Amino acid sequence: MKSQKGVTLIELMIVVVIIALLTKFLLPMYTNYVIRGKIPDATSNLANKRTQMEQWYQDNRFYSSTSGSALCPASVAPDTIKSK
Repeated sequence: MKSQKGVTLIELMIVVVIIALLTKFLLPMYTNYVIRGKIPDATSNLANKRTQMEQWYQDNRFYSSTSGSALCPASVAPDTIKSK
């Protein structure tokens, strides 16, 4: 008997099916893992911004009245909000 080298079509199809199944189940799990990892950083950043806004208010007794102000960048001017 001759010894044949190479991969058969069936073997290749099995490998493709296994990779597809792993991708289908593992990719969403990995995405959720990455999102959960970013949540503490986001909450920390929001807490820092809140502290900065409160410090600004304590110093000036008002929140900035201009949108995008360098002094208090997290505030939004009431006159820039459009009513429907």
